[in-house]
Amino acid sequence: MIPFMQRFPELGQRETRTAFFPDDGEFPQGNYAFLELYCEEEDCDCRRVLLQVIEESTPGKIWATISFGWDPPEPYSDWADAADLGATASGAFLDPICPQSEHATEFLEFFEWMITRDPAYMERLKRHYAMFKGAQPPQMRSWETPDPARRAKRPKLGLLKKRKKLR
Repeated sequence: MIPFMQRFPELGQRETRTAFFPDDGEFPQGNYAFLELYCEEEDCDCRRVLLQVIEESTPGKIWATISFGWDPPEPYSDWADAADLGATASGAFLDPICPQSEHATEFLEFFEWMITRDPAYMERLKRHYAMFKGAQPPQMRSWETPDPARRAKRPKLGLLKKRKKLR
């Protein structure tokens, strides 16, 4: 997964969703950002985003990692031929292999609230996914990758002239 901001720094900074929470008891006070990460695999069309919730005064701490797929469960189930995958690949859930804080569940609930109340945000995530996939450089096959150690080096013009004189 690669951050959207890595490929689109200016747009990413402008369009990253943020939320400020006062000290109200449910969330620790702070200005939180929902950073978007997308799959870099060329042949993958998972139509999902991984969101890392971070806060500006606690650099390096991930408050929640939310996985979100916007398609209904059926395409995922059909594609993977696994009934359970469709239920987990569609919608939002806390990613079990990524960092979570003691407030991760509250951030997940807040994200679900945002998605249902703000259709423009959902459309923005879809647009960012399409942009990210469209800007992805094609993967080179291992045999096409230039390897400087194996590549024949072209002799310098001066050496060629000396070799011809020696013959």
